[in-house]
Amino acid sequence: MRLDTPAILATIAILLLILAGLIALQFRLSRAHDRWPGLVLPAISLLFAIFAAAGPAITLDASGGPWPAITATVATFLIFNIPAAAFAGIYLHQRERLNVRHELDRMRAQDL
Repeated sequence: MRLDTPAILATIAILLLILAGLIALQFRLSRAHDRWPGLVLPAISLLFAIFAAAGPAITLDASGGPWPAITATVATFLIFNIPAAAFAGIYLHQRERLNVRHELDRMRAQDL
């Protein structure tokens, strides 16, 4: 079997560009004056993780007991929840920076 290295590299490059675009979008949405736009990508990622975890919960055979199905469901949820955690971390960090900047502006206004 022969691997098509240029096609694989092109696919990886495209996926990295999409990932960079989503991260940049999350930074931009998190810096918005209103807090709700910054929660869009974490919510979408969380919903995607829930739907992805529902697959193993529904399709796995329970002949080996409930633990394989539970383990597969939890593992799938945790793995698919990594982007939601990253987007939420970006959101919380940017909102904290925005709040600190707002407090500094308020203190400067009071000093005048």
